[in-house]
Amino acid sequence: MIARSLLVILIALSGFWGRAGEASVTDWDKNLPDMKTGEVDITGETMQEVWMNFSTKVMAHSVLFVHADFSGDGSFHFQRKEATVREFLDALVLRYPTYAWEQDAMSGVIWIHPRDVAVKDLLSAKLKVTQNYSGLRMQEDILERLASNPFSGLIVTKGGTGLNNTFDYPVSLSAGDYCVRDIINQCCAADPSKGFRILEYDKRRAPLVTAANFADCGAKDSAGARTWWRREVGAATSSGASPTLEEIGVALANPDPLKRENGRKYLSITACDTMVEDLVASTTNSTNGLWINLGAIAIYARGAGTTLTAAIKKLQTILDSGSTLDGDLTFLADLELLRLTKDQKWLKVMQETKHSTQLEPVRDDASRILYLFGDAEQRTSLLAAFPFLPAAQNLKRMFQFQEQQ
Repeated sequence: MIARSLLVILIALSGFWGRAGEASVTDWDKNLPDMKTGEVDITGETMQEVWMNFSTKVMAHSVLFVHADFSGDGSFHFQRKEATVREFLDALVLRYPTYAWEQDAMSGVIWIHPRDVAVKDLLSAKLKVTQNYSGLRMQEDILERLASNPFSGLIVTKGGTGLNNTFDYPVSLSAGDYCVRDIINQCCAADPSKGFRILEYDKRRAPLVTAANFADCGAKDSAGARTWWRREVGAATSSGASPTLEEIGVALANPDPLKRENGRKYLSITACDTMVEDLVASTTNSTNGLWINLGAIAIYARGAGTTLTAAIKKLQTILDSGSTLDGDLTFLADLELLRLTKDQKWLKVMQETKHSTQLEPVRDDASRILYLFGDAEQRTSLLAAFPFLPAAQNLKRMFQFQEQQ
């Protein structure tokens, strides 16, 4: 789920194919160049290696666009007691002077790109998003679908279960006019631990887009993770540094959908299996317990065939405990269990669960889970049985390119 307030779309008045669809600038991305890194020691033998090392150690995402014939060779060493992301980027392009960096004014996303090409000219094919979509899978529903259209001017790196589990994080798109680069910006802005490397070959071959994962088990102490927690989760910590397990659990069960989603993103940044196991083990038979386990599943069991056994068992235990639980949340847990276990008994339970007419309090989460089913036929069947569920039946016409008008 990406909360709607994170993805307010700015509607331009400059014409049908103007920049009408854009991700809003979040505090995170807007302020990223001036984020303090703390003590850093970044080394590498190529620009791409340096970019990956810095992004992971500091947790500062960006898009790297490079020419295939650019070797990027040449050792780099950046060591400071204290620095900002801006100072690192300045040092990077000083070392590799044929490249520059720029922050997209609309989304706040940072692009590192060849100096002889303006960012506005990269991936500039115009398209229309035909309706509002909430909780799309980034890799399979957006990136691969975008590349499947020859008018997009790009190709993407595909993978199996592992890659999809990592990169099928939820992204929401509003109906409107975009260029391909705008869609990449929205996908980058949707998760602070993800970025993109785009490799351009020549005019005869489309650029190759590969999603990059900067999440790391040691990231909880990184400047980026602490800053994300402070700015986007907005919760204090008892130690003044990294949040405790209990504090993370409180964030995952926050009644505010935006805070709850940002708590999940913090969990995604840290990507530590032992932390998740301890978090799941600590949950009680309560509404909070349901939210915490649903949050863990949302990060660690996205791809087809992936499971988080402990959290699945906890969900079942909580639902069977006889505790007083919210009907909408119970319906959401039933839907997730149907997806993960493929046990049709959860479909019957869903039909018997009392819930609000439109599932409004959990609507974005329900949409996200429906897209994770993957199978369009199964999703259509669920939408027929529960017509109030918020998901599009057919994604084939999601993107409409200018050339197709």
